[in-house]
Amino acid sequence: PGGPKDPINRRCPMPAIENGLEDGLQYEININATQSHSDILDGIDVSIDDWGETIKDDTNNSEQNTAIHLAVLSFDASNVYRVHHSGKVIAEICLEYLKSAEQSVQAIVSYPMNEDKTPNLEKGTVLQIIGETSNQHGGSIAWDLTENSYTYTPGDQPRIDQVYYDVQGNAQTEPSEGNATVNVIAYTLRDLRGGTTVQEYPVVKIGTQYWMRSNLQATAYQDGTPLAKQDLQRGNAGYFTKDEATYFYNGEALLAGELAPEGWTIPSRSDWEKLYAYVGEEAAPLKNGTWQADDAVAPVSNLSMFDVRPVGIWHGSDINSLNKACGFWTLEDGNIPEETIF
Repeated sequence: PGGPKDPINRRCPMPAIENGLEDGLQYEININATQSHSDILDGIDVSIDDWGETIKDDTNNSEQNTAIHLAVLSFDASNVYRVHHSGKVIAEICLEYLKSAEQSVQAIVSYPMNEDKTPNLEKGTVLQIIGETSNQHGGSIAWDLTENSYTYTPGDQPRIDQVYYDVQGNAQTEPSEGNATVNVIAYTLRDLRGGTTVQEYPVVKIGTQYWMRSNLQATAYQDGTPLAKQDLQRGNAGYFTKDEATYFYNGEALLAGELAPEGWTIPSRSDWEKLYAYVGEEAAPLKNGTWQADDAVAPVSNLSMFDVRPVGIWHGSDINSLNKACGFWTLEDGNIPEETIF
């Protein structure tokens, strides 16, 4: 992903309600926010001014929550949640795969945010080790961004089911007067094409990398220029679908325009190699479902939660199963290299 842009705060009045508000009743108001470009929409912070004709400039946001209950974070929409305080992102909560020579576990980890809205991966707190029943939770983790590895200090606490934050985004396991009022929102990649089509994708953190957890489903370039839907062929940029669910792109589509979501890139060879090295140079942690071809079944664990659909078997320098393969494009300095990823 590319670097985040400066946040933009906008204020809008509450829309008129038919027949007005009645005293003593609770109302639910739905607000749909649509952006004109593809920055991430961090969320909506609500506040109510004193009744009157004037609008005050010192509006006080009054969120309700001081504790985040981890059980309510399903991680279905994304493997990453962001914690907000007074309209500012202060922390990130990730369901991620911790892989080293000493351990291979899934864990829920909290990171405070830097001032530039990037997570401080050197100050992680391991809130839960998934499936661990003994008192080994609450440890700390510090990532080496160059080596894509981490230093882990085990914890000695029972499983942490709720977490508190100070205003700097540091995770705390006990309530105190310094706890910040917060809300938590699933962090997704919001892809807006040409100001009209919006597609939302889950995000997964694997090592120090952030990946889309599902395949691209764009039918246009970033500027809204449509891509042609066509049969598999060479020479014309386009996309292809299988059962209107799985999207494919030819090389011409990559070279002819900006296909990746804004702020994100088509992975380079070094990106793929970094991912592969982190998961222990095994394919199983990246695959979800049943990997079967020609009556051969290979291990699938999806421990990384990368969610790749496993298809086919690569044998030596050839695909063992005709017309069965799972391939991903690689882009190097705007060019497609001779080798790509299967």
